[in-house]
Amino acid sequence: MGFIDLHCDTACRIFEQNKNLYENDLHIDIKKLQQGNYYAQWFAFFVKLETLGEETAFSKFNRMYDYFMKQLEQNKEYISVVSTAEQYKKAKQEGKVAAFLSTEEGEIVAGGLDKVDYIESLGLTLMTLTWNYKNSLACPHQLGGGLTPYGKEVVDYVNHKNMFLDVSHLSDEGIDEILEIYKKPLIASHSNAREVRNVTRNLCDRHIKAIANTGGVIGVNFYSGFLSSNPKSTIKDIKAMVDYLYKVGGIDVVAMGTDFDGIDCELEVSNGSQMGRLIQELEKSYSADEIEKITYKNTERLILENLK
Repeated sequence: MGFIDLHCDTACRIFEQNKNLYENDLHIDIKKLQQGNYYAQWFAFFVKLETLGEETAFSKFNRMYDYFMKQLEQNKEYISVVSTAEQYKKAKQEGKVAAFLSTEEGEIVAGGLDKVDYIESLGLTLMTLTWNYKNSLACPHQLGGGLTPYGKEVVDYVNHKNMFLDVSHLSDEGIDEILEIYKKPLIASHSNAREVRNVTRNLCDRHIKAIANTGGVIGVNFYSGFLSSNPKSTIKDIKAMVDYLYKVGGIDVVAMGTDFDGIDCELEVSNGSQMGRLIQELEKSYSADEIEKITYKNTERLILENLK
């Protein structure tokens, strides 16, 4: 069985630490993706606003993007950057990992919709509006408040782009407003259920059902603090989150969004090469068809039906 993961922070980590994408000591590298039988990985360009100093989010994004593209070029026999269904299918047929690209901080597109055009031209296919700070687009989960007028413009504009919106990190009010404006399947790339672990970063039942009703997906986050009160991220807790999302939203909404290289807790699934251990746990409750939906087919459906 294969995997598609909607979110990791590896692109940021290798840039900051001058590491190689092929092999490193992080949660994700090409060798681990191959060992874990990944069909695709979304690599997020994460920009932390409070650390920028005088640099803009847009400038930091570009420097990170350039570094990552050089890494992809150096390893092009193993991994291909993709932004369309056809490119994804080609990479899969060739036995390469498909590298999808995303943003994790909407301030990258501050200042004008031409920035959205720009990141689309670079092949990005998934965009969050916030991380954990209020910006010119929206308010994050812990602050409350919804979208700004410019944020609403961006949401509507993405309706016409070869790109998905990602509501992870966003406030409840912001998600409500997106649901009124956005016309595509909605993604929460790395978010869990609030009824299981009561933190604002997780989704309420109403939003789980609403995302499912759009035909979208929710990527289960492996961070212990979003799974349970256990300081260690365990396979049983990951499965319990899968169980709950399935119960509330149905089988077609559940996906993988590990947050590898963006989380610092102890992990029973310690890196991308260990994902097979999760399948062994899922097999106790789910059929092979259901497991394939959870691990890759639900996300693959969105790729094939929406990325042209």
